[in-house]
Amino acid sequence: MLKLSKNFKDMKRAGVPHRYLEGKNIVLLFQKTSTRTRCAFEVGGMDLGMGVTYLDPGSSQMGKKESIEDTARVLGRMYDGIEFRGFAQDDVEELAAKSGVPVWNGLTTEWHPTQMLADILTVQENFNYDIKGKTLVFMGDCKNNVARSLMVVCSKLGMNFVACGPEECMPADDVIEACKPIAEANGCTITLTEDLKEACTGADVIYTDVWVSMGEPDEVWAERIAQLKPRIVLPPRSWLWPTRVPSSCTACRHSTTPTPPLVPRSPRSSASPRWRSRTPSSSPRSPRSSTRPRTACTPSRLSCTPRSSKSASSALARGASLRVPSGGPLVVFPPLGASHGTDCAPSMRDKPKVVQRRGDENHD
Repeated sequence: MLKLSKNFKDMKRAGVPHRYLEGKNIVLLFQKTSTRTRCAFEVGGMDLGMGVTYLDPGSSQMGKKESIEDTARVLGRMYDGIEFRGFAQDDVEELAAKSGVPVWNGLTTEWHPTQMLADILTVQENFNYDIKGKTLVFMGDCKNNVARSLMVVCSKLGMNFVACGPEECMPADDVIEACKPIAEANGCTITLTEDLKEACTGADVIYTDVWVSMGEPDEVWAERIAQLKPRIVLPPRSWLWPTRVPSSCTACRHSTTPTPPLVPRSPRSSASPRWRSRTPSSSPRSPRSSTRPRTACTPSRLSCTPRSSKSASSALARGASLRVPSGGPLVVFPPLGASHGTDCAPSMRDKPKVVQRRGDENHD
């Protein structure tokens, strides 16, 4: 499935049509709202030629006037597939049992498998598709659906999984016991620890997620922040200094060629055709002209050296890349609100890598 995903991704980037499911229709059934999950399924379905219907929490009678079984039978007659994003794992399993069509789990309280496929593909891309034996560390609320799903997928793919968090935030015992034999069969390990240094030593990927999941009561915030704040995935400020990250996108590399002079606008004249530009001699160089990037890419490509904790903080806010001394992890902090997964992402060749997820409604 991951190889197929890579193939489709390469085809889209190359502009190769791949509408292999023309004439099929799917429905996205959401009990929990989302940004990335909805957009990913809609764009993916349309790229494959399918018709896509989105039903938000207020557009379906499922669980109110209609049972899960009734909804499954109705949608199964009209659609060729159902994507479900909601609360109970039992609901998605009943949809799959009663609808008669494929059902994709877009998120439940217990699991988030489609997110894992996307995350593991990202990890593969950063390690040249050789991830067996690598170590992935999850920090934070290790009992949530993302951490549980990561434990399962790492066990199946031969990646060592480390859960780092307070004891009360560790995965349930039944999940751990189910994953351990799978991990042993694939030559990898599962480790639970509360020690930050022990968890990060030898890590290839460090992963974190939102501390309070959608649907949890507001009262949980204060308790969870007190539990997890000491484990924020951030090296001490005294370790940090930004370095330039090599980019695979030529638009992100800084040009050393001076930018063209700024020519002041003037009213058009009928004697001067609009397509004819001024000659260099008629437009003296503006004092503003300087050597500067010729791209509108984010400032995260810039190199700078903070001389104090204040300047280090400003570098983080801009999205600077920060390297820990003595062969430590390359930590890339994208600017808040920046889009992920674009072609302009830095190519992180040094290991270990740090994949850090920014906040979403509920780990989309």
